[in-house]
Amino acid sequence: MRGFSFDPDSRVWTHPSHRNFDYSDGADLEKRMLEILRQCDDLSCFSTSLTKRISNWPTMYHFSPRRHNLLRHLNFRPQSTILELGAGCGAITRQLGESGAQVCAVEGSAARAACAAARVRDLSNVRVACCHFEQFPTDELFDVVTLIGVLEYAPVFFKSETPMLNCLRLARSLLKPGGSLIVAIENQLGLKYFCSAPEDHTGRPFDGIQSRYEKAGPRTCGRAELIRLLDTAGFPSPRFQYPFPDYKLPSWVFTQKAFETEAFDPCAILSGIVPTHDGAVTKFAADERRIWPALHRNGLVPDLANSFLILAGGKPELCDDGLLAAGYTLERRNCFNTRTRIVAEASGGIVVHKARLTTETPPAGIDLEFSPSDEPYLTGPQLETQIVDAIQSGEWDAAFAGLAKWIQFVVENGLGENGPRDVYDSLLKPDFFDCQPRNLIVGSNGLRQIDREWRYTGDLPLRNHLLRYLSLLARREEEALDAHLPGKAPLAMRLARRLEISISKEQFAEYRQWQHRLNGWIVGEKPRKSGGFLKKLWS
Repeated sequence: MRGFSFDPDSRVWTHPSHRNFDYSDGADLEKRMLEILRQCDDLSCFSTSLTKRISNWPTMYHFSPRRHNLLRHLNFRPQSTILELGAGCGAITRQLGESGAQVCAVEGSAARAACAAARVRDLSNVRVACCHFEQFPTDELFDVVTLIGVLEYAPVFFKSETPMLNCLRLARSLLKPGGSLIVAIENQLGLKYFCSAPEDHTGRPFDGIQSRYEKAGPRTCGRAELIRLLDTAGFPSPRFQYPFPDYKLPSWVFTQKAFETEAFDPCAILSGIVPTHDGAVTKFAADERRIWPALHRNGLVPDLANSFLILAGGKPELCDDGLLAAGYTLERRNCFNTRTRIVAEASGGIVVHKARLTTETPPAGIDLEFSPSDEPYLTGPQLETQIVDAIQSGEWDAAFAGLAKWIQFVVENGLGENGPRDVYDSLLKPDFFDCQPRNLIVGSNGLRQIDREWRYTGDLPLRNHLLRYLSLLARREEEALDAHLPGKAPLAMRLARRLEISISKEQFAEYRQWQHRLNGWIVGEKPRKSGGFLKKLWS
C-alpha cells in the first residue's frame, strides 16, 4: 500500500489524492450499517446475526448470504492474489477473504470502504483501500481482478467516449499474464425488462431495452455487445455464465454448457425461480417462468438472461469444466442449507451432487434426519411445473389431475402403518417426507422421486403431509385458486376438500400446530422485521 496512510479507527488505507465519489445508499443508512457491522461478532458469509438485521433492500443486498451464491462455485486458491474493484460495503470482499487468497479491495466511497473494512476486520489477508480505482496507484499485478456490479457505472466515473472499454482495459492492465477477470452485470436485454420490470438503475420500465440512458449515467449492455467490448479490451473468448433470478441475489448459476447439453433441461429449474425486483417477489406484465421454455427451444436463454457472470482471461480452472449448474438453499438453519452441483461427467452421464453448505450440527430433539447425497440426474418435467402451469392457464381439470397423481403415488408407495379411520390417518414412511410434486419427475413409465435428503422419524399422518404442500401451493397461487375455490375456510383446506381429502376443522388446526413446530426446526427464529421483500425468504 505504498503511498497510502492507514486509519486504525476505520481500518481503511486511504490515498492522499482521494476525493470522495458520489455513490451511496444514503448517509444515514450507511452509518447504521457500519454500526451493525462493528457491533456484530459473526461477520462470516453465513452470519445469522447479520441476516437478522435485514430490514430493507440495501441491508438485504449487503447482509444476505445469497450475495455469495454468485461466486460459490468458483475455485479461488489460497495462494492467489485478488483485486476487487468497487468493493461496496464488503459482502463479496468477505467471501473472497474467506477463500484464503490475498485480497486487496478498492472502494471510492469512504463510508462504504469503512463498512467493507469492518466486515473483514478479522481477516488478516484482506486490505481495504479508499481511492478511485481508475487512479489506483500500484505496481502490483494480480491473479484475479473483479468488476462485480461495477462495469455499468463506468460512464459515471470514466470521462471519455468509451468508458466501459476504458474500465476493462484498466482491469486488464492490473492482471498478471494469464490472469482472470470476473465481471457481473445486468443484461440490457434481460427477459425481466421485457416483462415490465423496472430498469435497475433508472427505476423505470423499458428504459434499458429502449436505450434511454443518460450519457454520463449507468448503463448496461447485451451479450453480443459485451463480447465485442471484452475482445477489444484484450479478453477474447470470454466464458459467460448466467445467474438467476439475477446476479445480485442469485439462487442458481448456469454455465454456457447447461444450454448446450441435450440431456440436461435447465427449464426444469428456471420454471421454478420466482421473479424478483430489489429482492421482492413481484408480479410483472408477463411471467418469465412461462417464457423460458420457449426461449430454450430456440436457443435464446443466454441472450435474454437477466444477468451475466463473465470469466475472461486465462484461468479456466476457476470453474470446473463439467459444471452445468450450481444452486443453493439458504432459507433454512445453516445446518440444513445445501449446495447442489449438476455436473456432466466425462463418461457422458450427468450427476447431481448435493452437500451441506456448513458443518453446523442440527438441533437436538427433533424428528428430522438430514443427509443430502449424490444421485443420477433424471430428465423430464417436474410434476409441480405441470400443476402450476395448469393453474395459471385455468386448466383446472389438468391441475387437479396432477395433484391426484401425486397423492396416488404417495398412497401406493409411501405409506407405512394404516390409519385407524381412513387412509389419510395412515403414517408416512420416513424417507417420503419430501415426496412432493417439485421432487417428482414425470416420465413415460410414471413418476420418479428425486431429492431424498430428508427423513421424518416421528409419526406423520398422510393428511399432514398432503396439507404441507397444499398450503405452500395456496400461498404461491393464491389469486387464481381463491377465485376458483370460493369460500371462507382456509384456502389449503378448500383445496384438500376439492381433492376429496377428509379433513375437519380440528384436524386442520392440528396440522397448523405441527407445521409451526416443523418450521421452527427447519428455519429457526425468524427476524423481527420481515418486510414485503422478505416474504419468500422467510415463508
